[in-house]
This record gives sequence, structure tokens and C-alpha cells, in this order.
Amino acid sequence: MGLREAMNPHPSERSSAELLAQVGWVRALARELVPADPFLAEDVVQDTVLAALRRPPDGERSLGGWLATVVRNLARQNRRGDARRRARETDVARADAVPSTLDLVEKLSAHRAVVEAVSALEEPYRTAVLLRYFEELSPPEIARAQGIPLATVKTRLARALDRLRERLDRGHGGDGRSWFLALVPLTRNPGAAGAMT
Repeated sequence: MGLREAMNPHPSERSSAELLAQVGWVRALARELVPADPFLAEDVVQDTVLAALRRPPDGERSLGGWLATVVRNLARQNRRGDARRRARETDVARADAVPSTLDLVEKLSAHRAVVEAVSALEEPYRTAVLLRYFEELSPPEIARAQGIPLATVKTRLARALDRLRERLDRGHGGDGRSWFLALVPLTRNPGAAGAMT
């Protein structure tokens, strides 16, 4: 290698040296743009360096400005890619969330057990439960509809629920959790599920 070549290194060697001098702030910028994922930020840095080595900017453009643009573009592409990946994973999770035949049969069995238990209640408890949980009337609405005091409606509901619990516990070997957990997905009103506990 001659003296002239040593003093004027090949352009790619010069840009490699310049690039190495820029890596620190490129890394800082990538971490700022992708703060939640340090590994993704490091991927952005590596991809930026590779892009600069493969196709460095022409001599008219500053290396720092060019690198900043590349980092921002790569970070934006990765965010878009992550958003698409999360959307695909959510779609797959929804497809996986379809209940199995066994789950559906268990829900049907639990529903049937409750309907039979409610049907077996004596009056006026059966009507109180049907109006409250099947017709979704509030206790004050039931009191007005039946022309009875609100306290009477609340007492009937409390006694009816006690009797339903006892019957369902007996039907499930004394394990109230098994029938209750099976009913939770059947309730349209989360408050109604809480009322059964």
C-alpha cells in the first residue's frame, strides 16, 4: 500500500470508521424510539448498521442525518409489524377460545340443573326467581308489579336462593363451587351471578 492510499483510505473504510463513531448515539436514539423493548431497540441498531454498510449514503448527505432517518424508519416498521403480529395473535386466540363440545355439554347440563331446580321451587319463591333472574326485573319493579312490599320481595329472593343452593349442592355432591362456576358463563348480567353466591 502506498503512502497516498494510506492517507486517503478507501471510501468504504472511511464510512465504516465514521459509522463506528456514530453507533453510540444511534443506540440511544433506538432505545428512545423503542423504550419498551431493549432487544428490539438493539435489533434496530444492528439493522441500521447493516443498511449503512450495504448502501452507505452518498457523499453529499451527512451520515448522522441519514442514520437518524434509517433508525426512525426501522423503529416505525417494527411497531407496525408488532401491531400486525398482535392482531394476528388476537385473532388466533379468539379462534382458540371457541368452547369445546365437552364445555358446551357441561354448560347445558348446568343450565338444565338450574332450570329444574327453579321449576321445583314452591310458590311464591319460583315466581320471585323467575321475575328477578329470567325476566331481569329489579326487586323494586317486582314489588310494584305484584303489589307487595319491597322487603317481602327481598325476603322471598333470599329464601329462594338459599333453597336453590341447597338443592344444587345436593345434586353436585355438596360442592357448590362445581355448579356455580359452570353457571357463570350462562349469566348475561354479572350482578346476577354475584347474587347467587
